[in-house]
Amino acid sequence: MLLASEGLKQGTTILLAIALVRLIDQSSYGTYRQALLVFVTLFGLASLNLAGSLFYFIPKVGPERRRQLVSQTFLITCVTSAAVAGVMLLGAETIAAFFDNPELAPLIRILAIYPLSEGILALVPSFMISLDRAIRAGLYGAVAAVTRAGAVLGLVVAGYDLAAVLWVTVGVSVAVAGVGAVDMIRLSPGKGLQPDRDLIRQLLGYSLPLWLTSVVGVLNIQYDKILISGYFDPSVYAIYACGAMEVPLVALVTLSLSNAIMPNLVASCSEGNKRDALSTWHEAGRKASFVLIPVFAFLMAVAPDFIELLYGPDYARAVWPFAVYLGLLPLKVVVYSTMLRALGDTRPIAVAALVGLVVNVALSTALVYAGKGSLLSFVGPSIGTLIAAFSMGGLQLLRIMRQTEVPFRSVLRWRELGLVLLTSAAVALAVWLLPLADLPIAARLAVRGAAFVAALGLILWHANVLNDEEKGMVRRVWSLGR
Repeated sequence: MLLASEGLKQGTTILLAIALVRLIDQSSYGTYRQALLVFVTLFGLASLNLAGSLFYFIPKVGPERRRQLVSQTFLITCVTSAAVAGVMLLGAETIAAFFDNPELAPLIRILAIYPLSEGILALVPSFMISLDRAIRAGLYGAVAAVTRAGAVLGLVVAGYDLAAVLWVTVGVSVAVAGVGAVDMIRLSPGKGLQPDRDLIRQLLGYSLPLWLTSVVGVLNIQYDKILISGYFDPSVYAIYACGAMEVPLVALVTLSLSNAIMPNLVASCSEGNKRDALSTWHEAGRKASFVLIPVFAFLMAVAPDFIELLYGPDYARAVWPFAVYLGLLPLKVVVYSTMLRALGDTRPIAVAALVGLVVNVALSTALVYAGKGSLLSFVGPSIGTLIAAFSMGGLQLLRIMRQTEVPFRSVLRWRELGLVLLTSAAVALAVWLLPLADLPIAARLAVRGAAFVAALGLILWHANVLNDEEKGMVRRVWSLGR
């Protein structure tokens, strides 16, 4: 259910982008993406990562104090959301001037309501998963994403302006978040609406290092887009934003698996079974690698056709940041912070993120200005983002080694991951060499995709890369599809 929900959210986001680039001009689409960029950046900077803390605290506080925990996470969310709203309302003109886009200011003011509803909505999945209600956890995100995308697309087709589109975006979020908040309270027995200083102290003690990580992480993720948006005009930013994205499978597969195993990791670590937790984490990474690494190899081989099919020839330059961002897929077969959070060791996550930010800012800024408006300026920030991500992952792996007392060769299943990568790359190269230039783009991608899946599947199966359990899963899926 978590995979299905995340798939719907990511799928509707991509489909909405595909539709909007064909329905509105590049400058308007760039302005729309800039408004969302401002919200996402400010919201991320103010977030204390309370959603992540719920995984840790709900099992610990027990049912009798659950309502107290929920009410105080709501209170902290309201305070941080009010701060973000104030910045958006009072600073809209300044932000619009920085982007040299006066049309942006009124859109930012509309989105000032958005932080509160999205802050509440972010708590719901963590809360539900911690209570072993994965179906309900996925339902909220799926409903919000599909309803929002449908409403936005309907308004654009009907000819409404960007202001109306953002009002509807906010309205959908408020409605779903309201239902989610009521549901969380209903599932939290006992009393406890009054403040509990000890609980607040524990919450903040756990969350503040994660908040620092979140702040740095948001800047790491958004800095390239802020840099491009400030250096180029909105139409160029529209092209960059279409390419500079993580393939949705990262959230669909890795984050869903990490959320699903987080309660198990916390339980194992609390009992002192660090090796058991590491084994569970490894297994999640192994499962994710069979999706993320082949997708990385295939999309790298067909990137120009893929981007043109999605966005059309006017957005062809988006292939450059897209190809760089693809490099994140092999890195993210696991969520490194998941193990450290389960161990209660959150400070190294913040340190790694801070190092990554320094690398990102220095390298991305240098490449933009060194390029003097050329292709290097356009693609440079995505290169900085990729190198920063590898820096953060490496530092967190070193900390996991120390905490679990395993050597580097055992901190990840390097041999298994490397075998999947080499096999996928070889098959992707073979399908790229197929002489299909005379076919339409969609047909070329379909033929190459089918050949890639068939060839890779046969190799993985007959070379015994898949274990018996995984072969059994494939057989069950195959039997359902027949």
